[in-house]
Amino acid sequence: MAAGEAPAARGGPVQRVKAVLEQGKRAVGIVYRQRRRVGIFLGPWVLVVAVGVPLLWFQIETGYRDARAARGADILRGGEDLIRRVLDRLGRDILFLGALTGQLPEDELRPEGIGGRLFLSFAASSPDYDQVRWIDQRGRERLRVDQRARMIALIPPDQLQDKSARAYFREADALPMKGIYYSAIDLNVEHEVVEEPFRPMLRVATPLQIAGERRGIVVINYAAQALLDRIRRVAGTDPRISLLMANPDGYWIMGPSADQDWAWQRGRPDATLAHDDPRLWAAMGAARAGEVDAGDTHWLFHRLDLGEGLISAREASIVGGPGTHLYLLIRMDGVPGAGGETAAKIILSVLALVLMAMVSVIGVRLAAGLERDAQQTRALKTANAALTDASRHLAEVQQEVARAERLSSLGLMVAGVAHELNTPLGVANLSLSRARDAVSTLEGRLTAGLRRSDLDAFIASDRDDLALAQDAVRRCVDLVRRFKQVALDRATVARRAMDLAETVLDADPRLRKWDASGGVALVCALAGGIEMESYPGPLQQVLSNLLGNALKHAFAEGRHGTVWITARAEGPDHVRIELEDDGVGIPPEALPHVFEPFFTTARGGGGTGLGLHIVHQIVTELLGGRIEVVSPRPSAPRGTLTIILLPRVAPEPQPALART
Repeated sequence: MAAGEAPAARGGPVQRVKAVLEQGKRAVGIVYRQRRRVGIFLGPWVLVVAVGVPLLWFQIETGYRDARAARGADILRGGEDLIRRVLDRLGRDILFLGALTGQLPEDELRPEGIGGRLFLSFAASSPDYDQVRWIDQRGRERLRVDQRARMIALIPPDQLQDKSARAYFREADALPMKGIYYSAIDLNVEHEVVEEPFRPMLRVATPLQIAGERRGIVVINYAAQALLDRIRRVAGTDPRISLLMANPDGYWIMGPSADQDWAWQRGRPDATLAHDDPRLWAAMGAARAGEVDAGDTHWLFHRLDLGEGLISAREASIVGGPGTHLYLLIRMDGVPGAGGETAAKIILSVLALVLMAMVSVIGVRLAAGLERDAQQTRALKTANAALTDASRHLAEVQQEVARAERLSSLGLMVAGVAHELNTPLGVANLSLSRARDAVSTLEGRLTAGLRRSDLDAFIASDRDDLALAQDAVRRCVDLVRRFKQVALDRATVARRAMDLAETVLDADPRLRKWDASGGVALVCALAGGIEMESYPGPLQQVLSNLLGNALKHAFAEGRHGTVWITARAEGPDHVRIELEDDGVGIPPEALPHVFEPFFTTARGGGGTGLGLHIVHQIVTELLGGRIEVVSPRPSAPRGTLTIILLPRVAPEPQPALART
């Protein structure tokens, strides 16, 4: 027996394979014979899979590609906006410095003179101002302030250098008056040697005019490392995304690695984009903006021209040095988002295979059922032909039996189909659930990543703004104090009866005993007997602020003039208060912005830009009146007129104001 069973054991697997192949052939034959009926039933499902899967595939590719492009464009815009804000501030500061310096006599532009103190104060206005210099028309430094580690010092005359050979001097000196020159960003050079550790520098300059004659240029050396660090942070924390910067010659300022930065100043003239990635460099030369795919790395680039679209033509006649521009580039390693795209495509492919498998199984089962039904029908027809002569009753019984058999077969088929559907549907449900969880997790990470990068950029920008000047802390404390004072006035003061003339005179101690020795005279014309039901404290604060503004801004040091204060009735229900001076007036471009918060024309002189904003709020919101500033005065070539129109009975404070 054992000897006889051995061949069967050896032939068992072969026989099973043959049986499977035979079953497959029979299934194919059955489907082929029932192809028409199976095609009618399964054709729509096959069409849905054949059309829907490619469409979903295309949507996945398009969606991820658009998302990557949008993210890269947002990062590029963020970097460009950051650079433009810094360049705009530098341009306005150098114009301001040139205007102040040009008002001084040339013999005062010495380290021990007014010019030295002016340059020291200006350098102290920002920790990023590495040097503030005056270079005369021969290219010699005449006045220079250096700032290192927050230490500011005037450089002795014997240490001043000849800069006549420097490109920034030649190009800035050739500009018309009120022109602005922006240099390229490079490493600082002292005595013809690159400083170490490296100190990236951006120079901004403007011609200097004294007594109608050109006297060289004034220059600000801006320490650009803080700007470069802030630009890097714009890209966020994803290590696969980098925001990079290159100069017009294709050298890296901020490259993929630190050893690639500043190659042209480090003795590596071949370390350029043209050498390392000719395809990317060619694309950058052919268009202002674009994108390039290089294997697993995706590049986006945009050219930024220094000075373009910054200061208006009314403020500066020319902006930027010739050919000065930068390239901002986004490098996406491994194509961020490709993992999610691949996962989505895999899931889609699995679903498509599962659906096709389900359709195939259903098709085979349906064809088998149809085949069995056809066989039974043929058998019944044969039986019916053989029993033609049988009684009708027997024929009916036979038909009922046949019908029962068909129903039984159909039930078995349905049970079989349900059994076969259970497993693939379970797999499909599990796959869809995992896909949904994966997509939800990806969306959560993307959402969290974007919100965090926005927050990082905001915090960096806010911190940088707070560090603009050494007196920032004092000014911020003053801002808080003034806001608290306004809030306290609104929340605590009560409306009461008051005399307008007496209230005006009590607004400032100087009004009752004016000291005209400073060269400014005071003329008061206050109508008596005007009773009001209002808030004397806030009104006095308004008048005190306006008087302080007039004395501070209208009359430069040593300038004489007059201040007029008038108060009178304006109809039966209102009063009119005017404060007028014959000082320098307000520039036309600044007049529309005087009530805006933090707007000031005396930022370097300690101005916060909140005085007139608080005045406007008190007059319009608490006192219920209107305020208007006119400059120059009507029928006068200069000066400023402030008009306040108030109701005699002020409105009750609103709860919202009391909580402000």
